Amino acid sequence: MSERVAAVLLAALLAAPGAVTALAQVSPPATPEVPAEARQAAARGQALYDRGDYAAALAEFDRALAGGLRDGRILYQAGYCQQVTGKPPETVRLTLMEAIRELDRVMQTKSPATQPTLTDYYYIGMAYAGVGDRPGARRYATQALAAWRRGELGEIAALSGEELFRLGRLASDATDRDLKVQFFNAAAARLDPSQPGQQQLLTRSLVELGVEHLQSGRLTEATDNLKRAIEIDPKAQGARSTYALVLQKRRDWPAALAEWRRVRVDDPANEARAGYNIQVLTTLSQQNLLLDPTRPLEDLSARNPAQLEESIVEMADRLRALAAQLPETAARRGYLDAGATKEQRATIKQYRDLKVRLAWVALEYSARGYPLQEFAFTHGMHTALVAWQGLPKYRASRTPGPQPSYLSPEQRAEWERDQAAPPKASPPAPR
Repeated sequence: MSERVAAVLLAALLAAPGAVTALAQVSPPATPEVPAEARQAAARGQALYDRGDYAAALAEFDRALAGGLRDGRILYQAGYCQQVTGKPPETVRLTLMEAIRELDRVMQTKSPATQPTLTDYYYIGMAYAGVGDRPGARRYATQALAAWRRGELGEIAALSGEELFRLGRLASDATDRDLKVQFFNAAAARLDPSQPGQQQLLTRSLVELGVEHLQSGRLTEATDNLKRAIEIDPKAQGARSTYALVLQKRRDWPAALAEWRRVRVDDPANEARAGYNIQVLTTLSQQNLLLDPTRPLEDLSARNPAQLEESIVEMADRLRALAAQLPETAARRGYLDAGATKEQRATIKQYRDLKVRLAWVALEYSARGYPLQEFAFTHGMHTALVAWQGLPKYRASRTPGPQPSYLSPEQRAEWERDQAAPPKASPPAPR
């Protein structure tokens, strides 16, 4: 949004300081007549928004708002366009708060004779969610579902795909999982990907269904929905990352690893998440390096998220303690020099075993849909969890041979330099 429009919105907010809820309590002045040029710009922006051309739509919305238009739906759509085109979060929040003010004013003027529409509920709920006010979003979503149950918003058979999508989003904010699945299934059956504006709604419906089925353990249904979303739009946000989690749940490690690598290319919003899961899967692929292969990786299905987090923290602390007993280069490079002591060899075997088992717990945590990277940073474990590819493996001699498959490109280069260098003399034995 332009600086001029942002200044106008900021001035409006300064007239009513306080929380988002307080904005709804301010009685705005009477709305002046909107010039025809502003209305026309809003109509052009709406058409571009429906086609998914958000940058061009934002330019038209800016013209409409600068021309005096104050429409809550247009403000919400302008805020969404700002978000997806990379505008500063403060600008997005400012626009959405102004949208809330206008939408709340409209909702308060409704009477028994003019009940709120599905569109009214949808936009105000999404605006509250957009500024992080989950209770506000849930309040309006709950009201919308109550109105639907009373028959005020229409029957499923009579609703369009877009209307069903909106009900699905409202059901999601109201945490009504059964209605969420019902609405998104109906939306997915009715939306036509060949029609302008419907492809994105269809892929988002399918991803929402995939997430819900994954969380409920219905992996076949999750797979079907997510594969369809990817076929329609390989770059659909969240489709590949959720499908990779489904593959992890199925314990199809090679396929999950390949899918996470595609995420890094096709879904930039999930690139960091993909990086963590790639590193975890790379580590886990070397289960043959466990200290005691007869001791299998434990069944974690009965553990709740808090117990998984507790295990990750405890194992990461043990991993740091073992790393402190090794040369600084051992954990960083992924292997020991030939002159390592017997104690160091024993320690690195324990380190290797623990790292594989830690990867196993971290993978289960991630497969349940919890963000591993955020957890790592929150608990100060970024270093312990980010370098999974540096899985230590004792190299008994300097005999030339194939590079260890688990080394990162940087580690491979260092490995090659180490192979080419003259052998280091072993330290003298202690007397």
